[in-house]
Amino acid sequence: MQKITVLYGHPTDPEAFEKYYKKNHLPLTATMKGVARLELTKFLGTPDGHKAEYYR
Repeated sequence: MQKITVLYGHPTDPEAFEKYYKKNHLPLTATMKGVARLELTKFLGTPDGHKAEYYR
């Protein structure tokens, strides 16, 4: 089994990023051979209240 992790920085327009991500990126994963599972993470912040280093 192989695992790929992709980290995205904070977009200038989060709403546009989410729309593009859901409309374009996610459907591409359905066309990839051998993909058994997909996990999505959205970073909300650090425990001490600071902005997370990555957006997704």
